[in-house]
Parts: sequence; C-alpha cells; structure tokens
Amino acid sequence: MSIHLNFYLSNMNSNIITKKYFSVITLLLFANLYSSAQITTSGEVVKSTEIKAVEEVNSEFFLSISPQFTGRTLISNDAPFGKELGVRESETGLWSNSFTAGLRSKMHKNLYLDFGLSYLTNKETNEFNRQDTTFNITRTYSHIGVPVKFAYITPGDLSFYASIGLTPKAFLNAKVEEIITANNLSSSNEFNESMGYTSFLLEATLNLGLRLKMNDSFGLFVHAEGRRQLISNYSNQNPYIRKAYAIGLNVGLFFPF
Repeated sequence: MSIHLNFYLSNMNSNIITKKYFSVITLLLFANLYSSAQITTSGEVVKSTEIKAVEEVNSEFFLSISPQFTGRTLISNDAPFGKELGVRESETGLWSNSFTAGLRSKMHKNLYLDFGLSYLTNKETNEFNRQDTTFNITRTYSHIGVPVKFAYITPGDLSFYASIGLTPKAFLNAKVEEIITANNLSSSNEFNESMGYTSFLLEATLNLGLRLKMNDSFGLFVHAEGRRQLISNYSNQNPYIRKAYAIGLNVGLFFPF
C-alpha cells in the first residue's frame, strides 16, 4: 500500500511539473508571436518615404523680337547752332523691329537681373513739296545696345513680369531712302549717314507683361515695352536735338538652365 501511494504521489508531482513547463513554454511562444506581429504591423505602418528635392532654376537665356512704333522729339539746338525745323517739323514715326539675346539671373527671391545684346532701330518719314517736285524721305537709325534691367517676376508657370532699366547703345548708321517724283517720273536714292551723330547714347526702358513656362526646357513671354532715348542722336553742333522713343511689344522665348 505504501509503495502504491508513493508511486501515485510521484506520478502526480511529475504531471504538475510537466504542466508548469508546458504553461511556461506556451506563454513564451505566444509572447514571441505577439512580438513578431507587433514588429510586422509596425513595419507596415511606418513606411520609408523618399522626398525628391525640387531643383530651383536661377538663370535663363532668352531671345526676343520687338515690333514697335518708333518716333522722335525734335527741337532746335541752342544758339549759335540751332535753326528752324522747316520741313522736318512734319516728320512722322514708323513701325520698326529690334532684336535681343540675353541672360536673366536671380538676385534675391523674385528679383532678377537682365542683361544682353540688342540690335535696335527706329524710323521716321517725311513727305514735302518744292515747286513741282515731291520728296519722300525715310531715315532708319541703327544701334547696338547692351540692355541692363532689374526685373520682378512672380512665381508659377504663368507669371507676371515687370522691369526697368537702362540701355547704353552705340550708333551704327542712319540709312536715308529718298524717293523724288517730278513730272510723273520717280527716282530713288539710298545712302548711309554717319557724320554729325553722337557715337554713344543712353535710353531708359520699361517692360510689363506675362510669362508662360511650357515645360522644364522653355517658355514664352509677351511684354508691353516702352523705350525713351535720353541723349540726342546729333552732335552738340548740329542744328537739331533729336531723341527717339519706341512703344510696342517685346515677344520671345526663354530657356531655363
């Protein structure tokens, strides 16, 4: 009886120990599974996101053409060189084209510096009669200029543009075209003038307009432009003081880089 009782108690203790071990192992397994599940869930929630930096364009190359109505103010020079305007008083302005290639560089936020190289022209025409002869004279003044402008440009693909600046320019020549009609017969004559003109001039420029960026490679712009010459075309000893002006458009392309 004693042997059976001892065996029973021994067996019973063994079962209790086994159950305890089994319980501990089960708890460890569940803890491990829960921990793995938490890590997996965390991995699903927290995702690595790559932020692509936006490259800011600070410089542009631009090309433009400027179809503009050009004219001049003309007054008599001071004594002793000045004389009456005579037939030149009735001169009228004409449309003319100018061309520019340049660079635009960002200075600060929305402020830019524009500078380039321009071929600038302005024209005038006059028709008058002397006895039985009619004279039609057209003058085209040509210059090479270096426009320097301070510009304000709003952000965005469609943006507002405003600039003001000065253009030093060198006189090239004045082409004179004459058509003389007498007794119903016409003859023409064309020649260049360069004597008696100021070699270096200065003009002020104002632009207002819009820009449209088509893509990362290029865009379009259309500006209203006004130009006013600050120095006379003629030398100090010329009978007249002539200062040109131009009002029209400035249309072109820009290429960011």
